[in-house]
Amino acid sequence: MIKEFTSADLYSSSNCDLKHYKYENIKHYVFDKNKYSIMGSGSSIVGAFFSNNGNVVKVESDKEIINFRKEEGQIDIFSSITLDKLYKYLITYGYYIKSVPSYPGASIGGCIAANVHGQNHYNEGCFANHVVKIKIFHPERGVISLSRDENKEIFFLTIGGYGVTGIILEATLQVYAVQSNIVEVTNVSFNSIYESYEILINEKENYDYFHGWCGISPSGKQKGIMSLGKISDKGFKSDNKHKSHDVFPFHNANKINLFGTFVMSLINLIYFVSNKFFYKKTKTLYDFLFPSANNFFYFSMFGNKGVIEHQVIIPHSNVSLYIRELENIISNNRPRISLCHMKLFSGKTHYVNFDGDGFCLALHFVNNNVSNIVLKEIDKIDIKYNCVSNLVKDSRLSTEVIGKQYPHYEKFVNSVKEYDPTLKFSNLITEKIFNN
Repeated sequence: MIKEFTSADLYSSSNCDLKHYKYENIKHYVFDKNKYSIMGSGSSIVGAFFSNNGNVVKVESDKEIINFRKEEGQIDIFSSITLDKLYKYLITYGYYIKSVPSYPGASIGGCIAANVHGQNHYNEGCFANHVVKIKIFHPERGVISLSRDENKEIFFLTIGGYGVTGIILEATLQVYAVQSNIVEVTNVSFNSIYESYEILINEKENYDYFHGWCGISPSGKQKGIMSLGKISDKGFKSDNKHKSHDVFPFHNANKINLFGTFVMSLINLIYFVSNKFFYKKTKTLYDFLFPSANNFFYFSMFGNKGVIEHQVIIPHSNVSLYIRELENIISNNRPRISLCHMKLFSGKTHYVNFDGDGFCLALHFVNNNVSNIVLKEIDKIDIKYNCVSNLVKDSRLSTEVIGKQYPHYEKFVNSVKEYDPTLKFSNLITEKIFNN
């Protein structure tokens, strides 16, 4: 079915202009002259599907799995299925999907549109690496089949295109056999961001997955844990404790500013000590792939102003210099940073996809004046050291900054305008990209 409603009324069904359509009838739905944005599961932290003008469209289907071909390691699915449901379906056959984001409530369509990444980009790359085919719908072009061989240019405009080419209907994904749903974990502590980078460089070939976490005090002191995960060879164990994840119960209606205060420093200390000395030596594969599964409330605990996440890929040659300047910015301004994550990337930047080769660092800032001053300084060193920022994570990024960070920015803009001069589908991210 297609649900249509304005973004202003998104979470208030009583005020929605709500229409129901069968998935199969999408070709017969009349799209007027208004602009539309496309909603996946609704789990985007920054509300990526919101728009300053137009309506929000959500496509769903009663049937989510179309066909699973184990002999080929491929599955055909409707784009509305969430990672949570897909994982649980595949794992019963001894398969799983790679390059998944930390929250299992994300839809496959959303993962394609944002070209997401997972807990080991160095070996798995972005989600695009595992997409075989896509079927999209554009009201002026109809249903279009895409792959690396068919409509190749539109295929790569759609992956990491933030919904500009139309509604993603179906996808064929490459899936992988796995020997166990248990991960054996080794936790290693570190005392600086740069030390975490060295751990990743030294251990990148030795483990299947990595989860790096660091707490940073207002003065700039750093303490962190790198969790190194290797898939066990001990077979499968029952994992029935996880309920299916629906995003809405995880957004607290009453947002209390708890994590934006000194309390966060205490929580980080407890987290550090417990993971250094009392950590679990095994986790389920589900828990390691989706560390945000049971912690989505975190984003509601910064009050109404929320939290700003800035995620950046730093080229290897500039890591040391970048971190040194970042530490100076932090020590001079003393912003409140709730935590940061780190990963190792090995890829190439394409259009405005968040991809590349280097050290990936994500910082969570309390949304206040000090943080905004600091983030403007960080934007400068991002450009200075040839970094790219994640457009999905940081809604604060300007068109000017995006243009300077992404070398293929203009090519993306021109290619999309050639495909659809009216820019029928847009959202807050693409409005910024196209400066409209």
